[in-house]
Amino acid sequence: MSEVHTNCKLWLRRTRSRCSPRDSVPGRFPACNPFTDHQIAVPRLPPRPPHGRDPLPLDEPQPSQPYLNRGKLDGVLSWFDPDEPDYDPLPVIERDGEWALIDGHTRAFGTSLAGADELRVVHDTDDHPRELYGRCVEWCRDVDITTVADLHSRLVSEGAYERLWLDRCQRAAAEGGG
Repeated sequence: MSEVHTNCKLWLRRTRSRCSPRDSVPGRFPACNPFTDHQIAVPRLPPRPPHGRDPLPLDEPQPSQPYLNRGKLDGVLSWFDPDEPDYDPLPVIERDGEWALIDGHTRAFGTSLAGADELRVVHDTDDHPRELYGRCVEWCRDVDITTVADLHSRLVSEGAYERLWLDRCQRAAAEGGG
């Protein structure tokens, strides 16, 4: 049996594949790349769960609220430093293979206004009413809110925010998520 490069052994053990003869020549091809050199179809991996202060591209998490409270935005902008954003990681949950932002929409919007490309997020594993969040995500999609940037046209007064959003959420929660 031919030699196998050290960095391929784990891959080969998992896939039960062998290096090609070209890859097994000691000294000639020292760095075998199992993803390209073996012609093995590699399944797409699920997204890596964010944790701690890991960044997520700003356009990746799906918002779960279609409005922003203008008063709350004023408060965030009073302390938010666009040159050195420092905010607690924003909670996201995994839903149908994608990330949904479940809180911190105003901070995410401030990050967007600052021109950032990424959000600091944390994968929230608490027991949230996932059916309700799923419904909120669908409401957002119904009005073409699929990224934080889409919230730019959804800034409303505090009264309108309560009437249009908070009251709707409370009714849906009372109905059992829908």
